[in-house]
Amino acid sequence: EGDLWTVRWNAGAQRKEYGARNFYGPYPSFEKVAVIQGGASAVRPAGKNSIVRLKIGMRGHDDDFILFRDNPSRYRNTHYNRFFYTGGEWMRSTHGGALTLGAEGERSGITSGKLGSRSDGSGAMYGEYSGPLFRGGYSLSLRFDRGRGGERVFSPGMGIRLPVSRVLAVRARAAS
Repeated sequence: EGDLWTVRWNAGAQRKEYGARNFYGPYPSFEKVAVIQGGASAVRPAGKNSIVRLKIGMRGHDDDFILFRDNPSRYRNTHYNRFFYTGGEWMRSTHGGALTLGAEGERSGITSGKLGSRSDGSGAMYGEYSGPLFRGGYSLSLRFDRGRGGERVFSPGMGIRLPVSRVLAVRARAAS
């Protein structure tokens, strides 16, 4: 029982056709849209004070746009957008604090009759430690992103939370 994965998932699909008259300008436009999406996350204990969380998902969006409904050959564009993501985290409670280490990635793209095809991806690794400070708490974090177009960014951060009363706290966070 203690070592089992708790899995949650979602899925959906939608298909619509609608007149887009005057939405994109003074034209008798028409559009057909189809969307499909799904995802799952799973959590399980990983020792006495730790858990592991995994996630994965996708979304696809198909669009057929006709600017002049009565004359589709005058201007028509079809495109398909896609998006995929995945990630995982390890979290551990330690001596009144908490440590989180994780990684995530995503990939997106478009295939279009007028815009061509392209795709790109990004990924990140991150960590954070939070612990008690006086009657409040603090956190220290570091994140490394490899973004779209190959840019690489390190983002350190620190935060503090101090209670002012039983129902009010002041929070401050600095990150680059």
